[in-house]
Amino acid sequence: MKKRFLVLAATTLLSGCSLFSFKTTYLNASFTSPYYMAYNDTHSLDDSLAWNHTIYLTSSLEHQDEIRGTYKASMPKIALNYRAEAADGGYQITYYGTVSYLLSPRYHKVGSRYVIEGDKLKEFPIARRTVHVTEDKKAVLRLTDDIRVDMSLEDR
Repeated sequence: MKKRFLVLAATTLLSGCSLFSFKTTYLNASFTSPYYMAYNDTHSLDDSLAWNHTIYLTSSLEHQDEIRGTYKASMPKIALNYRAEAADGGYQITYYGTVSYLLSPRYHKVGSRYVIEGDKLKEFPIARRTVHVTEDKKAVLRLTDDIRVDMSLEDR
């Protein structure tokens, strides 16, 4: 009996099959807006289930005339806090944060990373919300009236 198991295990390993899955689940986030250039981000859900992320969007030259003279012409700083929990074959993603429009961005170094700060022209709080994401079902987060995040899961 022991020899049969060893033969089966050796055959499985040599044929390229695995008894265990070594895939990693990633959460892909795509920030889009008609006024700013798109930004894509990927986070491994195997590393941590709670994280924060700050991104800065750059204005698109196509629509610069439309937003000139408004707060949308300044640089949006998006600070989001996430928590992921496994549920129903996917993940429940809870998020909250702020979108701040920086009038005059200033770049400086804190420790080993660069930070962008500046005078806030306008700030929008993002209330705590929860969405469900699976490999088959994407989720759309609306941060402001023009900035949205498309979220999807991917196994690699």
